[in-house]
Amino acid sequence: MRYSAAIKLIVVMMCVGACKSSNNTFASGNSNPPTKRVSNTTCLAGDRPVSASDMVALQPAYTNLTFSQPLAMIQAPDDDSRWYLIERAGQVFVFNNDAAVTNATLVADLRDRVESGPGEGGLLGIAFDPDYVTNRHVYLSYTSSDAPAADSASPVNFVSRVSQFTVNAAGTTIDAASERVLLSLSQPYTNHNGGNIVFGPDAYLYIGLGDGGSGGDPNNNAQNLDSLLGKFLRIDINVSQSDIDSGIQYHIPADNPFAASPACDVASDNNCPELYAWGLRNPWRWSFDRLTGALWAGD
Repeated sequence: MRYSAAIKLIVVMMCVGACKSSNNTFASGNSNPPTKRVSNTTCLAGDRPVSASDMVALQPAYTNLTFSQPLAMIQAPDDDSRWYLIERAGQVFVFNNDAAVTNATLVADLRDRVESGPGEGGLLGIAFDPDYVTNRHVYLSYTSSDAPAADSASPVNFVSRVSQFTVNAAGTTIDAASERVLLSLSQPYTNHNGGNIVFGPDAYLYIGLGDGGSGGDPNNNAQNLDSLLGKFLRIDINVSQSDIDSGIQYHIPADNPFAASPACDVASDNNCPELYAWGLRNPWRWSFDRLTGALWAGD
C-alpha cells in the first residue's frame, strides 16, 4: 500500500485476541500448528479490559425510530440539533437530536437512480460540503445500474457514482434535480464497492473504493495505478461555473502522488491523478481522527 505524506493513513485489517501473551514461540519447521499466538510487540491494541467498568457498553439511541438498512448518520456543519441518515435503498431522512424523538422526515428519495439490489450496492455515503453554510451542497455516493450499453468495463451494468446535490435553506429537502455527477466509475462486479465519502481536515473530498469484488481481485485492480478501484481517491471539489461548463467536475490536489498525470489511461499507462492510497480490498467505513487528522480505515 502507498499513500501521500499529507495525512497519515492507518488501515486496520484484523485483530484477533489480545496482543500480549507469554511463551509464544514454536520450533521452525514444526509441522504441527502453534498452540499460541506468535509474540507481537508492535500491536496497537492494549490488553483486554479486566473489569466491567473498563468494558465498552452499548446504549440504545433514538429508540422510537425505525429504519430499513440505515448505513450512515451525519450532522450538517451548521447544525448539531439534527441528524441526517441514509438508507441503503436510496432514501435520506432527517430527525431531531433528541432521545425522545418519534419521527423522521424524508429529505430525499433517490430510489429511481440507486441500485441496491445486487451485491453490496446502494446509497453508501454522505458528506456535507465544508462551505455548506453558504453553498448548501451535500455529496452522496451510490451505485446505479445505468452504465452505458457499450461499457465493456461493467459487464454487470453496475456503476459507482459520487454526486453533488443542493439542500434547501431549512435543511429539509435535498433537490434530486440538482444532481451534478462528479465521478462515475464502472464496476466489474457487484460487491466490494466501498462507497464511503468524507471531507478531510484539508477540506478535500476523500472517496473509498473497493477492488471490484469477485473473490481475490482477479483483475488486479487494487495494485493497478491506472484504475480507480481498490483505492482512496482525493479530489478538490471547488470548481467554478466555467470549469463545469468545460466539463471539469473537480480538480486534483497538487500534492496527490500522481498529480502531474494528465488522466487515467490504460493505453498510455498513465497513473490516475485522483489516487491517494492504493492496494486496498474494500475500505467500507473509515473516518478522520479529530485530534490528529489520521485517517483510520477498516479494510
